[in-house]
Amino acid sequence: MRVYVHDSEGKRVIEADEDSSLVEAAGIDGGDARIWIEDTDEPVAVDAKVGVLSDRAVAAIHVGKGQITVSVTYNGQTRSDAFGPGTKIDKVLDWAVGSHGFDIPVGDQDDLVLREHGSPEDLDPDTHIGTLAGKGDTLALDLVPGERFAG
Repeated sequence: MRVYVHDSEGKRVIEADEDSSLVEAAGIDGGDARIWIEDTDEPVAVDAKVGVLSDRAVAAIHVGKGQITVSVTYNGQTRSDAFGPGTKIDKVLDWAVGSHGFDIPVGDQDDLVLREHGSPEDLDPDTHIGTLAGKGDTLALDLVPGERFAG
């Protein structure tokens, strides 16, 4: 099975048998690193097998130490919440514009994007927040209007 392994430094692709240990397949050799399935808030059990990923369209995991506290600033206000390091930017954006974040009206949500704090570059929606946070446990983002193209 093809598994995409993300961590604080990027991503790599491995091939592993579904009966293999997820920890061994990901190359974790002790320490306090744990494995999160993409877009989940809790790590998998240490004895989990690669097969736990078989029902997913993309078998992607994130190797990290713990949850990431994400702070999003919009119009001078900041909201924070904790997410698993394998959470993608698009899920954080959904939270930020939704009722638990800034409760942006539905018609305005599609115009907004996330950027790293102070950056002019929009973040790729498929990026894991654990990759952006590096070895830290916090991430500061700005919720801003995306680029508009005049036609």
